[in-house]
Amino acid sequence: MPADDIIRIAMTSTVVQSLLCVLFQKLVYEKEGYQRACSQLERARIRRDKVKKQVEAAASAPSPAPAPASKSKKSERERAKKAAEESSAQSKAAKKVQRADDEFNEAAARVASKHSLPKFASSIVFLILGRILGTEYS
Repeated sequence: MPADDIIRIAMTSTVVQSLLCVLFQKLVYEKEGYQRACSQLERARIRRDKVKKQVEAAASAPSPAPAPASKSKKSERERAKKAAEESSAQSKAAKKVQRADDEFNEAAARVASKHSLPKFASSIVFLILGRILGTEYS
């Protein structure tokens, strides 16, 4: 294949790619729905990171030293109550992290769904362009 044909094919694919980029920029990426989805994703990411840092800070905080072991029922009840509170706090923290992760994943799915049409359409256009150029230069 001569160099002129290779250059023409490269220029054709460059022009088509540029047109698709401009078209999808105007039709998808500059629309309010996409911008809103991206800002929701960013807010969810910040919220998730903040919750994880809070949970890690709470988990790494030193726990109070255990009281000397005594055999009274009152101290046993107090220890059991503190253990129950700690496990309750840990489960609440785990639920909070899970909720933040779920919110982030939902926002990421919304943004990804906005990306699927441009990617799919561009794949179809290049498939057709490849067939056209293949028949033209074979």
